[in-house]
Amino acid sequence: MVVESEVLVLFVLWISAIIIWINVSFTRQDRSRSGMGKYKTKRSLRRLPEPLDVLDGRVAVRVEDLFDLIHAINPTQRQLAAKEKARRYQLKSKLQSLLIRRFGDENLAVTRATAQQTGGDVVSLDHRSGARDACHALLDELDPDARAWVQRQLDLQAQPEVAEVDFTIIEARSDPEDRAASVEELLSRARRSLDDYDYEAAETRLALAFERSQGAVEAAQPYLELLVELLGMDDEALRLEPLMASEALERPSIRAALALAAARSG
Repeated sequence: MVVESEVLVLFVLWISAIIIWINVSFTRQDRSRSGMGKYKTKRSLRRLPEPLDVLDGRVAVRVEDLFDLIHAINPTQRQLAAKEKARRYQLKSKLQSLLIRRFGDENLAVTRATAQQTGGDVVSLDHRSGARDACHALLDELDPDARAWVQRQLDLQAQPEVAEVDFTIIEARSDPEDRAASVEELLSRARRSLDDYDYEAAETRLALAFERSQGAVEAAQPYLELLVELLGMDDEALRLEPLMASEALERPSIRAALALAAARSG
């Protein structure tokens, strides 16, 4: 009897273990179908922060965290209720906007994708290395500043290739005194030429100042103002953009002038 009782107890324990294993397996499958599991990334076992904590600024994140979190929240091709799917798409767009705002210039490459069933413009957000992506983004669902940044990237991609500026030709036709002048002297002479409405001399002197200062702000600003605002030479202005110093490209007035030239040049 004692042996039979021990066998019965072992049998019951064995059955209980099987039941527990089955329950755990189904629970993991359910969490996998929902895509959440407390936002654990597939790339590692580390737990990702809650999206709302990230969006509210309560948690500091790296660019890699945002890539992983966007994939974790993405409801595409997951069996979810309509309300939950809509909530996740909204969070996904907010996270993509944050990614663009915080890390866009240094890390993101944008390409236009084919329109999906939503009927809107869809873009692909990829890391510049090509190793990561932040899923597809619906342009109209991004925050206004993020949407403007994406549209600017698309506009730049659509621009035709322009010829480089040949400063040797400009210098060859310049006044001998200008060839030996410093950047400050050239800018001063250019201002006097503008006061005298001698736009040709002003353009030559500003071009030389721009080239010798390597596209610095103090030369880029008046040169763009002359080309875009006074002469309407939009194509020539756009040729200067890749030659500008980084601090010049960060100046809002310079970015606005380049945007105007790009819009008018079609």
